[in-house]
Amino acid sequence: MAKKASTTAETAAVAPAGPAGIVTVEPAAYYRVEALTRFRFAGAGFGPLSRTEVTGELLTRLLASEHAGKVVRWGAVADQPTG
Repeated sequence: MAKKASTTAETAAVAPAGPAGIVTVEPAAYYRVEALTRFRFAGAGFGPLSRTEVTGELLTRLLASEHAGKVVRWGAVADQPTG
């Protein structure tokens, strides 16, 4: 079942590299990203031997950047930090 889409274009981004069932990125949620090669984006390091956790806002920017092709997979983090 797909996640409910956000109501505004500013708070949701279509993410073609996402796992099945996830069609939008929520800016306040956390996502785990795996990359094909090593690179840095917005102060975060990505690479093939690591899973980098980023906010949905940063993930949206990453998927719209020149580094989008280096993203192998991404998915929502199950345990999100609270307050």
